[in-house]
Amino acid sequence: MFLPREALLAASQQELGVPASLILPQIAALAENDGAVVDDERVYLPMLYHAEAGVARSLGRLLRARTPPGGGRDSGGDGAGPGRRDRV
Repeated sequence: MFLPREALLAASQQELGVPASLILPQIAALAENDGAVVDDERVYLPMLYHAEAGVARSLGRLLRARTPPGGGRDSGGDGAGPGRRDRV
């Protein structure tokens, strides 16, 4: 879960009543001191960034583990997939 940098900037300007020129260096300082993670134009709370990255890694591992060799097609060549063959 993140906030686009522009949305964070706009909300900060409105709530704090200060110009962007004062807010942008503070976002950078937060990132330098591990108070925020800035990834391209996305700003995360560190806990949420690491949680999202961990979920993405886990999903990647699950997908790699579940995909059989050959890209998921069974070796029968009929396209029915495992356990879906018609019984005669």
